Amino acid sequence: TVPVGVLAIFVKEVITQISGGTHDGNGFQPRQFSYRRSAKPSKNLEARFDWEGKTAHFDFDGKSESQALPEQLQDRLSLGYQLRYWPKAQDSLRLPVSNGKKITEYNLVRSGEETLSVPAGSFHTTRYARERTPGSDGITVWVSDRLAAPVKITIEEKKGAHTEQVLTRVTSE
Repeated sequence: TVPVGVLAIFVKEVITQISGGTHDGNGFQPRQFSYRRSAKPSKNLEARFDWEGKTAHFDFDGKSESQALPEQLQDRLSLGYQLRYWPKAQDSLRLPVSNGKKITEYNLVRSGEETLSVPAGSFHTTRYARERTPGSDGITVWVSDRLAAPVKITIEEKKGAHTEQVLTRVTSE
């Protein structure tokens, strides 16, 4: 993520998030998630998900922690891809999600359809949003049946920061 517009004048930082894992007919199963900040390496974090040992390992703030790994866990990035596998008959879904430091239960709601225009084009999308509780981050994801990648993701952090990611191009090989 690179700041654009007016924000680029004040914020000289690149944030890189990487999610890796496996994919099958049931969707995604993340194996690792990393978050890197070019200007604040002390904020970097790494999570590893050991599905065989059913344990999540987190490295952040100079410490290491582990906790039980729940079934169907997603990380903040894989969540956007996993929503394509949401059962069509359900309007809401509870899903464990890791931000790289811990695992939190998200209550997600399918909240409508709309056409979005982004740099990659116009797409008919379904919007999914996390029901926010006091002190929690908000996340909204727009997914198109035509694409594997989410069209748009917005994150509203509990401290007020707002991040928006949009699809800029689509290529096929």
